[in-house]
Amino acid sequence: MKLKNIILFVIIIGSIISCKQTKNSPAYKAFLTQEHRFVLNECELTYNEKPFYIGMPLKDLQKTFGTDNINEENINNYKIDPYYLFYPKKGVMALIENHKLRDIYVYMKNDDFQELIILTGNQSIIVNEAILSQTDKMHEYIKRAGFSFNDFLLSGNGYEQQYRCGEDTLIYVIGSKLYRERFGSGHLYTSGDWLLKETNTVNYIHIYKKD
Repeated sequence: MKLKNIILFVIIIGSIISCKQTKNSPAYKAFLTQEHRFVLNECELTYNEKPFYIGMPLKDLQKTFGTDNINEENINNYKIDPYYLFYPKKGVMALIENHKLRDIYVYMKNDDFQELIILTGNQSIIVNEAILSQTDKMHEYIKRAGFSFNDFLLSGNGYEQQYRCGEDTLIYVIGSKLYRERFGSGHLYTSGDWLLKETNTVNYIHIYKKD
């Protein structure tokens, strides 16, 4: 067997083993028992094993997510567009424009949106084949998913990745505060490198299509 074929065989077997370990883990089994199950794998998005996508018509989105939402009736009466549609028990906030899904936020932590609507955070979701739980700090998830910090565009508000999906590009923003080193005090300080060993838990996953 040629060296190239041996290397390919090892990579494939390693991927299979890794997948089996994930699906046999207590965290994955706990995920399957949840009432609300989100899987966000690059271009493939599902809720309770039902697919959805950015650009999905509102009527189809409601077939997937149900009609236990808040805001649609009031907004339609006032004919405002775009507008937010809330699924409080699912921890979902969707931005609807022209009767289509433009953006979606899947919350990991409870969020009191503008002190009006409480969105219930999901105990765990799957993001890019790896479990992300409410208690995970970002560096823990990155290690579990096989990423490095270099795979993300970093900002103070979170971590961004882009995925090519046919003719479109999907942007994932993982909302989690990230801090830099600070030198000096008061208003007279400079910022250093990101503090990558002092990451925080995740508040939400925001997915939208690049213009």
